[in-house]
Amino acid sequence: MSSLGSTTSSSTPSSQTSELCAVCGGKASSSRYGALSCIGCLVFFRRMTCGEKKWYCLRNRNCEINIATRNTCRACRLQKCLNVGMNPNAIQRRDEIGPRKPKVSKFSQKQYNAATSSECAMCLHIGFQNALEWANQLESFSMLSHVDKQNILSEYGIAFTLIDQGYKTARDADEQCWLLQNGSVLHCEQLFNSSDADLVNQLIANISQPLKRLELDEYECGLLKSLLLLSSSFPGEVQLNSQQSRAKCLTEMLQHRNDPERFGEIILLIGSIRSSVKLFYNQTKRSDLFNVLNFSYFVRNNMAC
Repeated sequence: MSSLGSTTSSSTPSSQTSELCAVCGGKASSSRYGALSCIGCLVFFRRMTCGEKKWYCLRNRNCEINIATRNTCRACRLQKCLNVGMNPNAIQRRDEIGPRKPKVSKFSQKQYNAATSSECAMCLHIGFQNALEWANQLESFSMLSHVDKQNILSEYGIAFTLIDQGYKTARDADEQCWLLQNGSVLHCEQLFNSSDADLVNQLIANISQPLKRLELDEYECGLLKSLLLLSSSFPGEVQLNSQQSRAKCLTEMLQHRNDPERFGEIILLIGSIRSSVKLFYNQTKRSDLFNVLNFSYFVRNNMAC
């Protein structure tokens, strides 16, 4: 892994800074509205500018806006968008001249349906069921108490679902789309809630883009699911007696392509997936699209919602 460090050290600070969103400091996507911005801030600025509702700051318009706090105050986030040079007229001008010609791709030529809240809930239910069936193949899991299984599934069910969706997205979708198991789509620029768009953007960056870049196949995704299950970072201090099974998964993963550097990058994906699980869980507390009330009893019971 040291070779990776040596290749990236040649980048200058200015070149790295130029790729960051001028509003929140996240990964920049484009400067279509006048300032280099991430997808989340582009979507936010368009919606806030086109909408008629006025937003007010409750903290004397002094809120710090960064990638961690950008959803806490819409008034200050919008003001920062304007301060860094984002131009409302750029949105109006594009509306007058019409939309750009869409980029031709395998996915954009297909007809697809925007995912609804009920479809998100249904696909999460399918993911949790599949996760339970997968986990029960491991003897040390199948022998756990019902409560311990729930503690594991509270995170593992989400991780399992996101891997399945991320694999489908990496294989079939455009850059700003996230596919559910049934083929319905969450598109960053078509989501009404900016925090939903931020979540989808993070899922794409953390899961589907690495899966696509590393060209993981179904077998490797299966090993990745098993490695996540065999980790020891579950709630309730639940531990699986699984050192031998984990070692076997790691050996099979390494031998599958016989590429140690690629193997290391796949292992690092585990941390990204865990971070995405937490982001997804937090979003269920504030989103209509991922509304807990729409989840099945099976999912809510395992997530302790």
